[in-house]
Amino acid sequence: MEKAQPKNIFSFYEELIIGGLQPIIDEFYLLSQQIEISTKDGPKKEIVFLDGNTNYNLQEYLILISKRMSRKILHNIELILLDSNPPPNIKTLLAKYYSDLDYYISKLKNLPLTGKHLYFVQDLEIIRTDSLDKMKYLEEQSKTAHIETNQGVAEESSTSLSKIKNSVRGYKLRWLANNNVLFTLFYDLLHGQDKNPAIIEASSSKVVQEFIIDNFVDSQGQPFSRLSVETCFSKEREKKRARIEDRIDTIKVKIKKVPG
Repeated sequence: MEKAQPKNIFSFYEELIIGGLQPIIDEFYLLSQQIEISTKDGPKKEIVFLDGNTNYNLQEYLILISKRMSRKILHNIELILLDSNPPPNIKTLLAKYYSDLDYYISKLKNLPLTGKHLYFVQDLEIIRTDSLDKMKYLEEQSKTAHIETNQGVAEESSTSLSKIKNSVRGYKLRWLANNNVLFTLFYDLLHGQDKNPAIIEASSSKVVQEFIIDNFVDSQGQPFSRLSVETCFSKEREKKRARIEDRIDTIKVKIKKVPG
């Protein structure tokens, strides 16, 4: 029996280049349902994809898919970097990985869909930058560990290797204060604080929530609970946000005037 060939980890982007967005849009409508939401103009019906306690409209669904697929690419490279017994051809594998990343980023940039949906390119570019930074760090630390081993300090080398692996796992920003202070800061930046207007703009609060989850870990180095972030951003759960005296003050920040 022949051994099954490994699936191309970039197969999603291959299909995206060939087939465009329509298959993903069709999938959205297949998996979605119609719900009624309250607006200032009264009840409104909207088609959404439900993922746990979160509703995603079509645009948010496309962003979600982009993030999920790019994370799979990142996960694949981290498995190689964290392997205690890396394959002998690891440099060749990594070279092909980076070459493939460049190829698909270049291809996506030339597609009409990237005009309105830049995140398919941007998410891959973030993965490329992140992976290259980690690889450079690993190479520097590996050289140090090799020198130490030759000097007969194998124990220190083991410690260095542990630090390398922890660094690969801990590339996100570590928030050292209470979690809800961070969530509330971004809530205030998006919605304004007291009479001060919003300081950042986003297509929806979910974009900001995803940014927090993607880029921060708590003081223990653990990822934030998606439910905790969503709860803090819920307008009905004000008590879950940081108290006034604990909030980071954004009131004195001046907003730039954007030319009309």
